[in-house]
This record gives sequence, structure tokens and C-alpha cells, in this order.
Amino acid sequence: MPSKLDFQLWGLWIAGALWRLAWVAGVIFMGFIVVMVVRDEWVLSSRGQEVHAVVTDVDFRRRVTNMRVEFLPIGSDQLVTTNVGCSFCEPQIGDEIKIDYDPQDISLARRAGDRTATIVVLVCAVFVAFVVRIVVSGFLPSRRRKRKRKLPRKRGHGDKQRAT
Repeated sequence: MPSKLDFQLWGLWIAGALWRLAWVAGVIFMGFIVVMVVRDEWVLSSRGQEVHAVVTDVDFRRRVTNMRVEFLPIGSDQLVTTNVGCSFCEPQIGDEIKIDYDPQDISLARRAGDRTATIVVLVCAVFVAFVVRIVVSGFLPSRRRKRKRKLPRKRGHGDKQRAT
């Protein structure tokens, strides 16, 4: 019959495994966000077109300002409304700003020259790499455990009791 210590060790092992699996799920989620932001940035950098837009609504938040803008796409005579995020800016309703938009997906737009998403992606990528390193090292067996063996005690010098 297994001892109480065996059950405690299995419980610790299971808790550690669940903790690592939670980290893996978080890394997969952050990796997905990184891939989506990189794809959007690449699309806007490669085929984005710059136009002037008018701010119609502003939603101020702590660090990011969400704006609803109207603009006239190149080669079209119909106004388009979309949301654009802006970090560390305070636009007013009626302001005219420059935006980059994707002609194939008009809802994909950003303020012209805004590279805040690139900085966020770099920070997330470093975090993902760090966490992957921690999780992988937790699953791999340690070399110390393999080398840590009890060596037989050598008899000889210093083992004898001294006569007093």
C-alpha cells in the first residue's frame, strides 16, 4: 500500500503540471495575439493607403483612445466609418487626421505612422519566449537529479573516535 508521502508527492506533481499547462495556455493565447497583430501591421505596411479622415466620436480610456472616423476611400464616392485606436493622443470630434487603411478590408485601419502595436508585439514576444523557456525547463528532467546519488561512505581517516 502506498504511503501518505507518495500521495503528497503525486499531488504536488499534478499541481505543478496543471500550473505549467496554464502557462502553456497563456503562451498560446499571447502567441495568437502576436501573430494577429503582426499580420495586421504587415498588411497595412505593404498595401495600406493613406487618406484623411474626420473624427466623429471619441472614447477616452487610460492609455488608448478609440476613435470612430469617417473617410472617403481612394477610388470611391461613399463615406466609410471605422474605428481607429490611438495611444497617447487626445483628438477632438471634428479633427482631421491621417489614417492608413487596407483597400481589401476597409475595417482594418490605424492612425498613419502609429507603430504602438509593433512595440506591444515585441514586448509580448519576449514574454512568450521567457515563459516557454521556463515551462520547457520544468518538463525536462534535471541533470542534478540524475547525478545526485548517495556515495558509499569511505571509512578511514577521521572516522575513529579519539581516545580522551
